[in-house]
Amino acid sequence: MGFPAGYKCAFLRDGFSPACLFQIAEELRLSLPNIFLDHRLLAAWAFKYDQRMLGINIHADPAVINVNFWITPDEANLDPSNGGLVVWDTAAPEDWSYPDYNINVARMKRFIASSGAKAKRFAHRQNLAVIFNSSLSHKTDTLNFKSGYENR
Repeated sequence: MGFPAGYKCAFLRDGFSPACLFQIAEELRLSLPNIFLDHRLLAAWAFKYDQRMLGINIHADPAVINVNFWITPDEANLDPSNGGLVVWDTAAPEDWSYPDYNINVARMKRFIASSGAKAKRFAHRQNLAVIFNSSLSHKTDTLNFKSGYENR
């Protein structure tokens, strides 16, 4: 599936279901029981970006726990200080609707600025996983990868 920004995405609900995804989800749940409790994988997606395009803008997700991980080789990233994820230390207000926290980028940016939230950058690393509360504001970091399909 393509998005207006030009990246490609595959969703679990639409058939994206590699066996390794379910294995990783179950191993994480068993290895980190204090984080995952009895939560099971209900939604998953994979994104493929062009080397220098914008990724997903600031948003929160309608879930309990997010696990973001990267499989692109480290050598593909031309700037090892970024290319991963930016997560702010504040959650979207509980009374906001899905469009407020997941689609309304301008509102999310105003909220982040007014809340004094601090950002934490997780630079791209192959096989790095970032596990965090889904209600925390987050976005794709700046992308600058080598050209070539395999580097996306």
